[in-house]
Amino acid sequence: MNQIEQIPLAGLTQLAIGRDPSSNIAFDASLDDVVSRRHAAIVVECQDPPGFKIVDHGSSNGTFVNGRRVNGETPLEPGDTIELGAKGPRFTFDLDPRPAGFAAKTRVMATLDVSATRAMPVAMPERLPAVPPMAQPAAKAAIGRDTVQRMVNDASQATSRKWMYAVAGLVVAVAIGGGGLYSSGKRDREAVIAETTKQVAQATAKTALTPRDIVQKYGSATAVVMLGWRLYHRPSGKPVYHKVVHTKEGSFPLYVRLANGAVVRWLTTDDENRANAGMGVTGASGSGFAITPDGFMLTNKHVAAGWLIPYGLQPYEEDGAGIILGAGPLDKNNKPAAFRFQSPTGYKVLSALAAWLPETGGTLFRASDPVPISTGQNIFEGRNELLSVRFPGNSVSTAARLIRASPSADVAVIKIDTMQPLPTTLLAGPDEKQSVGEHVTVLGYPGISAEKVALLTSNEAGQVRERQEIIPEPTVTDGLISKLGAEFKAQSDVVTTGTFGDAMQLSVLATGHGNSGGPVFNDEGRVIGLFTYARSRGEERVTFAVPIRNAQELIELKRVE
Repeated sequence: MNQIEQIPLAGLTQLAIGRDPSSNIAFDASLDDVVSRRHAAIVVECQDPPGFKIVDHGSSNGTFVNGRRVNGETPLEPGDTIELGAKGPRFTFDLDPRPAGFAAKTRVMATLDVSATRAMPVAMPERLPAVPPMAQPAAKAAIGRDTVQRMVNDASQATSRKWMYAVAGLVVAVAIGGGGLYSSGKRDREAVIAETTKQVAQATAKTALTPRDIVQKYGSATAVVMLGWRLYHRPSGKPVYHKVVHTKEGSFPLYVRLANGAVVRWLTTDDENRANAGMGVTGASGSGFAITPDGFMLTNKHVAAGWLIPYGLQPYEEDGAGIILGAGPLDKNNKPAAFRFQSPTGYKVLSALAAWLPETGGTLFRASDPVPISTGQNIFEGRNELLSVRFPGNSVSTAARLIRASPSADVAVIKIDTMQPLPTTLLAGPDEKQSVGEHVTVLGYPGISAEKVALLTSNEAGQVRERQEIIPEPTVTDGLISKLGAEFKAQSDVVTTGTFGDAMQLSVLATGHGNSGGPVFNDEGRVIGLFTYARSRGEERVTFAVPIRNAQELIELKRVE
């Protein structure tokens, strides 16, 4: 529908137009695909009366004034029609009130061709769209008719002291039900009051979405992610193993104390007839959600690229027993005995082992004795051997690939090849603020949830086979933002950061492993974060989510200043 937007001129030198959310006139990033991110700007020339011109910022589809394409810049006069791309969004520029030097031009205004269809296919290459789907700011509180009347009176009085201009009809042509364009100078006061009151009432009539609403609306866009990765020695291309010794007393992982006192895992490229433990993760799962119809999705970095996060302690290490070469007592055969990490020194060693980042490098040893054969940074690399997604109600998985992972947050972008458009979620804007006490809803696939299993029978070349397949359905949980984390910030000689970094602490407790990477929604149905991990201490438990701004920074690659 047509609308009037009136903006005070005082203090402005230009009015930015485009799909960038920071624009003065911002268009919908997913619907208004004809408009460039930084399409054009209306420049205010300081004089009495002021002058105006429009400047095209090299937009893909061009800027048109009264049907003529702008080549660089062109002057603007009240009543001029501005069009962003051929048959794109169109609006009328006007001044209210018009000064004496600006007489209205006599010309015929063309009405919008609502039957026109923009045929601008956007082939998605192996890169992300410039801007992901983004929501508009929440509507303000309701305003009554008397208040609107007073606001109109105040605005009329204010224009006697400072120029104001109005931009009318900022609506995509194919979305308008009919009617021509008209400027604020052609509307009477009662019409302005009636339409403003109607728009405010419609905006404030929106109610918060319940968890049931959210899972019904966005559950189909949330998928389970199955994963498995292995660590490789980059120079040789061979998989890496952790050496394990098997004795009558049990199996013990081996560690080596280096000359500098650090204790590291005895890593080798020899599996010694499967006696050693492979380095990596198998048989795990997480969650993810679609952000574009052609297959781009968001999930956690520790789901899609586990080698880029601290390795942690593996199940065979969690009992705190192992053998450290160069430390510990000797057994009766004069060989190192099993050493348990049940001491302050031992806990310190375990903490260092858990904090190791595989991608940063380390030391590779011979399998026969702890002699280093390769050491340094970046000698190891991780590779996904399994990364696939399965959407709700399906028994078939689709292979995915890692596109990029954030260097500073637990966020990654993955991509699937799809033959049909995917349902998508709606991301909150990067500048949208969250607050403590805000209600949130989380979707995902925690391992503790009940599962729906299908028994499938196939007959291939006369061979009848039966198999079980999980038919995923998302689990919905809700809670509050109980605390906001602190980003790394350096000011003067003081550096501040949160103990868990830039993360939102949640009271969403009825979930667990497998929910990592699932979307966290606010009550307006916008994704404000990615569920990432939990922290437990005795019976106490809290969960965390990565704010969506970290994903926005990953999607929109920017130059680092």
